[in-house]
Amino acid sequence: MFSLFAPKEISLFRKALDLLEHRVGSSYSFSRVRHTVETAIKKTPDLYVQGVQTSSSPEVFAAICFANVSGDFIESGELHLYRGILSPAGEEMLKLYTACLDFLVASGNIDAAKRETELAFIRRNISSVG
Repeated sequence: MFSLFAPKEISLFRKALDLLEHRVGSSYSFSRVRHTVETAIKKTPDLYVQGVQTSSSPEVFAAICFANVSGDFIESGELHLYRGILSPAGEEMLKLYTACLDFLVASGNIDAAKRETELAFIRRNISSVG
């Protein structure tokens, strides 16, 4: 997947992905988002190195990345049965998104009000996409 000589930040980020998987549980959604994130790492490693360096921890940066990517999948309409109705895969992706937000609240990186705002925003988008 990655070269033996990847920057230490990339190695830390990959370990953070493993820890995040342990926290939120292994699932199809997790695997799909992880594949997307790892593909992005290969294309733009410097962006991920910078993200790890500037965030409070690699785990926090991993949760932010996963929340962004899972949110993008949910809002794409690809995981909807009908407008406003998620498929089972979409529901699983929403659980992953919510778990990432919960981790960010627990780690003190966002507050509960921001979490609720983000969830309300994505629910509003779910109702208009599909």
